[in-house]
Amino acid sequence: MKHRTFAGLSLLASLVLGVVPARAQHHSSDCINLRLQGSLLDYTQNGGRDCRIFSPALCEYRDLYVYLPPGYDPKGRYPILIWLHSYTDDECEFAKHVVPVIDRAVAAGELPPLVVAAPDGSLNGDHHVLSLGSWFVNSPRGRFADFVSEDVLKFMEDNFAVCRDRAGRAIAGFSMGGFGAYSLGMKHSDKFKVVGGIAPAVNPRFVGPCNRYLEDFVPGYPYLRGDYESFEKVGEFYGGALKIRAWMIVKPVFGRGREAVERVSEDNPIELLERLNIQPGQQDYYVGYGNADEMNIGAQVDSFLYVAQQRGIAVESRSYPCGQHDIPFMVSAMPDFLAWLKSRLSCPAEPGTKLSGVLQATGLSTSLEQAIRSSHDASLILPRP
Repeated sequence: MKHRTFAGLSLLASLVLGVVPARAQHHSSDCINLRLQGSLLDYTQNGGRDCRIFSPALCEYRDLYVYLPPGYDPKGRYPILIWLHSYTDDECEFAKHVVPVIDRAVAAGELPPLVVAAPDGSLNGDHHVLSLGSWFVNSPRGRFADFVSEDVLKFMEDNFAVCRDRAGRAIAGFSMGGFGAYSLGMKHSDKFKVVGGIAPAVNPRFVGPCNRYLEDFVPGYPYLRGDYESFEKVGEFYGGALKIRAWMIVKPVFGRGREAVERVSEDNPIELLERLNIQPGQQDYYVGYGNADEMNIGAQVDSFLYVAQQRGIAVESRSYPCGQHDIPFMVSAMPDFLAWLKSRLSCPAEPGTKLSGVLQATGLSTSLEQAIRSSHDASLILPRP
């Protein structure tokens, strides 16, 4: 699908300001691969051919990009990361902005070789000028949560040498994708050990003092709204020239008013902490966010961190003084997330696994490979890289 410059914002800006963006060019995986040490596989319709995967959950074909690390061995086993995009973007956000950062980290040894899947979670799934996000939830607009947690994961297990143990699985994303990562990750803790988000909407029900969204989080004040007002301001850009209203973000998937609150509540990460009785140490959590975020994501994160701390749940958080809600911030914050991710993923060997592939995936030396082979223990659990 075509690329959109600002994650979750540029097309809303175009809609509000009455400016129609020029038709964006599709991103050629061949061109992107020229700049990668690993490989970007194209299961999309972006290159002129329809290579999409079929989703039983959505009853339609959907775009998907897959990243394979340098030296990928189909007989090995690799940790897997599922990356979810932001609100008015699609899988091309990953192809243009995210995969180069991951590839550099893997090539430099700053991140163990891993496989990454980046599905399309836009509502339309085609080439509409304005294609809003699904929030990666099951709703009247489609079973997008099942698409990711069932269809995408099954496709990856059936076609690639990926870890089938939760210890080797992570899910993360930017903005709306961060919401989806936390919601899906927490609901499927049996499938994902690691959950992360950059500028993630971890409490879209947030309300600050005076019942206003664009206020700071203050402990002791209510932080969960009871209603959505369609024209409430939930974002402000360009010194106030562009105002994002609640209806733009909430209505397409969740509806209006109290109905919207009830639907958001079902997948709201801050509420899932208690509803799912998340236990300390059950999963590893990461949040990176900017203090200059135009969508006031910092307040959402602060409320989430407060509730998590009350429950004794550790969340690795990093704030950036000048971080805004845009692609440049996401790219700048990714290396910190990947550095944190490095020690959080492990891929235990399964009986019958060919050790050469496993050792390559974990970066172990040839001498250690020979030592392990001499033990004749194919079920040996390898240490973290």
